[in-house]
Amino acid sequence: MPEVKEHPLIFTGESPTAILDGRKTQTRRVVARANTNVDGQGRCTENEFWSWRWFDFDSDYVFADPGPSPSGNLGPYLHVPHQERGNPDPAWRSVHRLYPIWAVGDRLWVREAWAVAREWDGFRPRNLPHGIPVFYHAGPPKAFPGIIGKVRPSIFMPRWASRITLEITEVRVQRVQEISEEDACEEGLEYDRGEPEMQGNRLSGFRPVYPDPIYAKDKFHSLWDSINAKRSVYKKRLPNGTAQLRTAEERRKAYPYSWDNNPWVWALTFKLLGETNA
Repeated sequence: MPEVKEHPLIFTGESPTAILDGRKTQTRRVVARANTNVDGQGRCTENEFWSWRWFDFDSDYVFADPGPSPSGNLGPYLHVPHQERGNPDPAWRSVHRLYPIWAVGDRLWVREAWAVAREWDGFRPRNLPHGIPVFYHAGPPKAFPGIIGKVRPSIFMPRWASRITLEITEVRVQRVQEISEEDACEEGLEYDRGEPEMQGNRLSGFRPVYPDPIYAKDKFHSLWDSINAKRSVYKKRLPNGTAQLRTAEERRKAYPYSWDNNPWVWALTFKLLGETNA
């Protein structure tokens, strides 16, 4: 029987609580170097990633394919043609297939904001003794807050400190704006009808009038941009800030992950396998 693959995945805010409550069973992640296998050969290296930035992806011809690929790799994958910048010669055009690093049956262990007892604040995560009590930032207020140490970023959570393990049940690739209202609800967001206001008079009678509803998809739109709109492809801050990006197209390419730019995403559906260290 093949070994089950495990992957760490960061969840922010109250997402861990929504998972535990059964309200969140999906997550979407931008198709990026860190979560993508190229042509079935593994993730591209740092140098390859930066060289790819100087290629123009022909977005008009990118499409999602459910798979399998001609070489037999399971889908889904992105069929991505590109050509060298400034060279319109079709002979330079090539095609790559981008696959997610995740597959159905793989497990995810959740990384989230966390803390240990104050006495361990001077220790790095790798030096902490396994099995000491762990406190999680998401959720209701903790008892005895005076003993809890500093909040540690989710990126530094070790495997033994994770309390949530998930199993992937479906992997899709889509544009972020393709999310449906139902999928937005599975992301842990809710349709909000609002509180009614009674309007009318004694003669005609009173009736409840509801405000314009706030759909789960609209909430997801706002949440997405709060996390991704300011993410840049540049690893370091530009010397002159955004002023160095003279055109709207340059700014779009520097900050490509906003809702309006409609990036490609890996859409993962999962189920909760268990909770530990609670």
